[in-house]
Amino acid sequence: MDLIYHTLKNLDLNDNEINVYLTLLQIGSSPASAIGKRAGIERSHCVYICKRLLKKRFITFVEKNNAFIFTALPPKELFNILESEKRETEDKEIQLNRIIGLLENMVNENTSLPKIQFFEGVDGMIRIYQDILEANKDIYDCNIIDKSLVHKDIISYWKNEYMPQREKMTNKSFSLYNREEGFEEYTKYDKKVRRTTLFIPKEEFPFKSQIMIYGKKIAFLSLSSHDLTGTIIENDAIFETQFSLFRMAWNYAKTLPRNECYVGVEI
Repeated sequence: MDLIYHTLKNLDLNDNEINVYLTLLQIGSSPASAIGKRAGIERSHCVYICKRLLKKRFITFVEKNNAFIFTALPPKELFNILESEKRETEDKEIQLNRIIGLLENMVNENTSLPKIQFFEGVDGMIRIYQDILEANKDIYDCNIIDKSLVHKDIISYWKNEYMPQREKMTNKSFSLYNREEGFEEYTKYDKKVRRTTLFIPKEEFPFKSQIMIYGKKIAFLSLSSHDLTGTIIENDAIFETQFSLFRMAWNYAKTLPRNECYVGVEI
């Protein structure tokens, strides 16, 4: 069932929409009242969800006896949605290419990109990681993530997308990690992603979020399941200060017996 939910989410459905679509598959054509009762959703909210699924073309409807009867799109026909979206995307690309030059001429040369960006939710956290990947610069991070507290979609992204992409890249990574019970699992990937990891005792340094320093940017991420928020800051003075603090922590970590084999690793 987790695979089904994960795949349907990648098709732009949220949890409630997935619930209603799967319910319709199981009970067949039904009014919103029956769908809501089976799915555990209030009727008025179920009607709203069905309208969203109609717009996304995952269900159809007919009007019968002054009531709307909804039907789930057969699973094999879901591919038609992808094909349709592909054609629509291609059409939009053609249209955008026609005006891209005109738009570029309208850009104010004195306008600069935002120096601080805020992100929320699973998609927001993934956008931060994608920015880190696209920068393709050495990474300096404080990583103390307890997987039992992290949203399952973030863990899935790490495993299936982030780490495979990092393995293909040549940039290095330097990590401070302070979770004793997860240290071996974390460091077993070090060679594949050209990463050096130093252990920091969490009793003395109980980090509660992740910090990623890369290029000229710093990303701060809170990854607990109930608080997925993050920030990217691009500022030379802040970058230099954060990088200096990281170097200070790194040099201290090298003095610990656990990390004596990395005493010669300089950053």
